Amino acid sequence: MIKDLCRDYQGTMYAVFLGLVFCPTTQAGPTPLVLQNKTLAVRFEYSPAGPRLASIDYQPTKDSYAFSDSQEISLAVLRPQAVHDPKTQVDYEVQKNFRLGDAVVAKDSKSVVFHFLHELVRAQVHYELDADEPVLHKTISCSAHEGGAYVAGVRQWMLKPVGMELAWPAKSGTFGQPAVLLKPASACLVTLEWPRQQVLNDQSGIRIEYRPGFDLAGGESSQVSRGSIVFFPKQANEKNATLETARRAFYAHVANRAKPNVPFPIKFTTWGPWLTSTTADRILQVVDDLQYVGTDLLHFDAGWLWPDQPYSTRLPNVMGAKDEVWDKTLTDPARLPNGMLPIVKAAKERNMKLSVWMDSLC
Repeated sequence: MIKDLCRDYQGTMYAVFLGLVFCPTTQAGPTPLVLQNKTLAVRFEYSPAGPRLASIDYQPTKDSYAFSDSQEISLAVLRPQAVHDPKTQVDYEVQKNFRLGDAVVAKDSKSVVFHFLHELVRAQVHYELDADEPVLHKTISCSAHEGGAYVAGVRQWMLKPVGMELAWPAKSGTFGQPAVLLKPASACLVTLEWPRQQVLNDQSGIRIEYRPGFDLAGGESSQVSRGSIVFFPKQANEKNATLETARRAFYAHVANRAKPNVPFPIKFTTWGPWLTSTTADRILQVVDDLQYVGTDLLHFDAGWLWPDQPYSTRLPNVMGAKDEVWDKTLTDPARLPNGMLPIVKAAKERNMKLSVWMDSLC
C-alpha cells in the first residue's frame, strides 16, 4: 500500500509519514508539485539546482502567470569575523551554490517547505497559500551552523515573467514596493514585507531584495524575509486605473498582514500632507484609505477655524447653540463649505474618532 502512495524519484522514494509527504531530492524530478486553494493553482518544477516557481493560475479570470528561470534562494551570507573586514566583498550566493535538502508538503496541498544547505547556514523557503484569498506567501528563514553567520542580504523574489507587462516600477532600481504585473483580465502584486527594498528589472527578470543585517550565533535561527504575491481582477483597461486598484489591494494586504504591535489609536493628522491647506474634499477623498490601514483617530489640524482672530469674540454667539449653528459660525467656509459635520459623519461611519486643533487664542 505504501508503494502505491509513493513515486520513484531518481532512485529515492517519497514516503508518507504522520500526514506529511517528505521528498528527499538531489536531482531534477519528472513530476511537478502543485499547491492549490479555491482561487490559485501554484506549480513548481524541478531544475538541476532544485525546485523553482514555474506558474500561477488565477482561476477567477483564467489568467496564467508563467515564469522562466526563477530561483528560490539567493542570500549574501558571511562569516561574522568578515563583516567588518574592508576587503570583504558582499556578494549574493544564488541557488546553484546551495545544496538541496528535503521538501515537505502539507497534507492539504496548501504549503511546501524547501530546505537548502550552505556551508554557513541551513535555509528554509516556505510557500503557503492563503486559506481562501488569492494570495501566495513566501517566507525565508536561516539557521546558522557552528561558528555563526551574518545574513547581509536577501533576494525575496527572482522571477522572469513570461507574456505579461510590468506596470510598476517604472524603472529598475526603484526603492519601494510592490512590483505590479498585468495580464489581460487581472493583475498581481509582488511584495516584500520590509521597508526600503529595491526592485530591479533587467534581462534576468525581476529581483526584489533588501539588506537586513541578521547576525546569527551558532545554532540560532531567524526569519530573514517574507513577502507575498497578491492577485486581483483588473477594473479597467487603462494602466492608471489598474495601478489605483493595485494601490488599494496593497493597502488591504498590508492591513491584513502587518498587525501593529503598538497601542492604539492609530492617528492620521492633516498637518503632515496638507499643512494649513486642508479642505473637506481632500479629507473625504482619503477616508476609505484611512479605514483600510486601520486608522481609528482622524485629527484635523490647523485650517478649519475661521481665519480672523480672536476666535473668542464669536464663541459667546454659539454657547448652547445647535451643532449646525456652531459649525457654520466657527468653521472656514472656503475650506469647509458644508462645515465640519460631514467629516464627523464620515469618520463615525468608518469607526474613527475625530479630534481638532484649537488655537491658544480661542
